[in-house]
Amino acid sequence: LVLLRVRKERRLSQEYASRRAALTATLDRTDPFEGKTLGGYLLLNRIGQGGMATVYRGVPEHSLDMKEVVAIKVMQDKMADDPEFRERFER
Repeated sequence: LVLLRVRKERRLSQEYASRRAALTATLDRTDPFEGKTLGGYLLLNRIGQGGMATVYRGVPEHSLDMKEVVAIKVMQDKMADDPEFRERFER
């Protein structure tokens, strides 16, 4: 029973690694966030950028399920020091 569980966990781990590799294969490696995990989400490609934030497509890190795609907005570093902006951003 233990050997079967180890084999199943190894197989699931390999499937997860393969799925993650497939999702991140074409990402822009010069982007500081693409392919990284933030707040439990794997950030995929950048879908928009403005003066205050950048928006990325993301999927839950635990499942990598493309049916659960979300938009993740990442504040620009220069704006993080402004308390008023942070408050507006969080709203």
